[in-house]
Amino acid sequence: MSSVIPKLGGGQALNLIKLIISRYMMRYNHSISTEVLVKLLFLTLYTDTDKDNTLRLLDAPRARLPVEFRIYLKGPFLPIDELLKKLGAYDEGIIVKAGDKYLVRNSPNKVFENAYSELVKGGLKDLTDYAVRVVDEYGKYREDSLIELSMKILRLSPIIKAMAFNMSLDAYIEARRALRKVFESNEYVDEEELYPDLFRRGD
Repeated sequence: MSSVIPKLGGGQALNLIKLIISRYMMRYNHSISTEVLVKLLFLTLYTDTDKDNTLRLLDAPRARLPVEFRIYLKGPFLPIDELLKKLGAYDEGIIVKAGDKYLVRNSPNKVFENAYSELVKGGLKDLTDYAVRVVDEYGKYREDSLIELSMKILRLSPIIKAMAFNMSLDAYIEARRALRKVFESNEYVDEEELYPDLFRRGD
């Protein structure tokens, strides 16, 4: 992967979300829940597949959205409704929120084709194709199974999840990577320097 992590602009981020929702509806013929949408976005941006087809966590995301993921009780969390409002999705009218679920108003096939085309034109073909693979492979999972899978990928034990609650996902991944290097080198480390988000004091 390139060391430069692209930050998706508003149009690109919105097209990625449209792609996932429309592909999900094409494959499973119903709307997508908030939790499933967030977890599929997480898998798309933060994982890759090994030779045995198992998922592994990337050291850095494929791309960054305008709003960051954080660690919550159910693993990686993204305020998707806030993000969609920020992107003007509801004003555009293609993505519709119905309770805790999302759907596309127009033909899912047409929305998918348009979103795919726009993302590829923007130089994001690898990301786009991986997003499609993620939806096709993991969209069929139950919500609780996706939560369990995401926490397994992040190695979020109950204790670590409690310590890292509300921590930036990128900061958590960087902290894990730094800690792994410490264990391998046997060097002394100042925990407050390694995990500033964990030791941040209130004002």
